[in-house]
Amino acid sequence: MKRQFEKILNMMAIALKSLGRFQDALKYYNMALRDNPNDVKLLFNKGLCYFQMNDLHKSRKIYESILELEPDHEKAQEKLDEIVKIINAQPRDAA
Repeated sequence: MKRQFEKILNMMAIALKSLGRFQDALKYYNMALRDNPNDVKLLFNKGLCYFQMNDLHKSRKIYESILELEPDHEKAQEKLDEIVKIINAQPRDAA
């Protein structure tokens, strides 16, 4: 029953994310992750949400945590590589 509830929360979050309602989507991802914080699918989708919000640092942390859980997760590695490339291309602030 809990697993089915997580799937429903994930679907709600995906729908909200596709509507550009990222903060609302994050609430649903967080609810779904409460009982299963290491659910890689939910974490991946949450990372995408942060990516679409242009919060690259939070997105990066999530993909790094996915790779700690599943080192061979190709999609997470690809997304992490993309994020690192974007971050490295950004101009650095002068100190």
